[in-house]
Amino acid sequence: MEEKRRHPRFPIMTTEQIIRLTENQTPRKNIIVTENISTSGMKFTINNPLKTTSYFLVNLNDINLDKTEHNKDIWLNSGGFYLTKVMWANSLKDDFYQVGARFLEKKKCNSTDLDYFTELVNIKMLDILPESIRYR
Repeated sequence: MEEKRRHPRFPIMTTEQIIRLTENQTPRKNIIVTENISTSGMKFTINNPLKTTSYFLVNLNDINLDKTEHNKDIWLNSGGFYLTKVMWANSLKDDFYQVGARFLEKKKCNSTDLDYFTELVNIKMLDILPESIRYR
């Protein structure tokens, strides 16, 4: 069966970190295993459920993105972290989940998207700052 996709998928298996907020707005980090990446999104496996339409930041390696002819200028990103939205999620056995997500384009983002992005980038920045500076 022929797939109807805007962009071809590239079979890229790698582990990446995501940063997200739980339902009670607690920051959470997870490691995902990517199955494929395209110019507009990715498919991956994770060991925690993600709600459809939830947001996360994913740290993507430039080498993998180069294979997809990814245009960084159109995506909402900071320091290799891309704002991504869960489009679908399926439960697998043994408490694993397969997820399809899309990268958000700057020009199509609304104020809610930007709020999520800002909050998640701030969480990431706290990890980078030395502890002596974080809590002044």
